[in-house]
Amino acid sequence: MTAQMGSMAAFGRQWTADLVRWRTPTSFRLPKLDSIPPPLQQQFILGLGTGLGERLGPGQHRVEGLSSQHIDSWKLGIKRGAEKRWIMQTR
Repeated sequence: MTAQMGSMAAFGRQWTADLVRWRTPTSFRLPKLDSIPPPLQQQFILGLGTGLGERLGPGQHRVEGLSSQHIDSWKLGIKRGAEKRWIMQTR
């Protein structure tokens, strides 16, 4: 992984943390990724999924604008994030 890829994944994680700071599941829309090269887009989506998985765990998350080319990165990110959760919510 290059420094650019790592920083893009970190940016995706931080972007998600800002969106779901209070662990309130809501739907959100992805930013336009057209100006980012495709490999970096994948890293952003991976980071986004990881951040959401850490905050909310696995489940059905409503994300608008997720294209079919990013589904694998999204699912892998959610899986990684859910595995990294250190707070398990009890309801």
